[in-house]
Amino acid sequence: MVCVRGWHAAESWGRWTDGPEAQVLLDADLTNTKKLALSIEIANAWPDCQVSAVVNGAPLEARLAPNRVVRWKLPYSATSRQRMINVVIKMSRAVRPAQEQLGADERLLGIAIRTIRIERLDGWWRSLTGYLKLRARYHSLVFQVRSRLTRHLQPAGHYPPSANG
Repeated sequence: MVCVRGWHAAESWGRWTDGPEAQVLLDADLTNTKKLALSIEIANAWPDCQVSAVVNGAPLEARLAPNRVVRWKLPYSATSRQRMINVVIKMSRAVRPAQEQLGADERLLGIAIRTIRIERLDGWWRSLTGYLKLRARYHSLVFQVRSRLTRHLQPAGHYPPSANG
């Protein structure tokens, strides 16, 4: 990873962006992979701050930046046959904490980032869809068993009393 512009010095946990925009080059030797994601682990963000990104010229939608991982599926056209991925991260808000009486820090701070990664979606996506299909199958079987038990436990022609009496 090469921090091109818009970054403060590295700290023990990660880095703050220097202002509302930062650029990084990621070495992504995943040229044969069609399903990729950009993943940014955010350590800290200002309230209501939105984060968007531009990957090799392709804009990605803005999202709220709570303290969690933000992930975007990448368009294949933006990453195909690319060894280096150019990522520009944009924030809707940057603050100088000293000017806002939020501390003594004079730096212009966008968001605090722990990690930035390009990830394969193939295995993760298969695992998730496999889990959801298995869960749906389980709930379908439980419903079928309950329906059969209810039918078999009631004598023929006997129905539970209606709510109207």
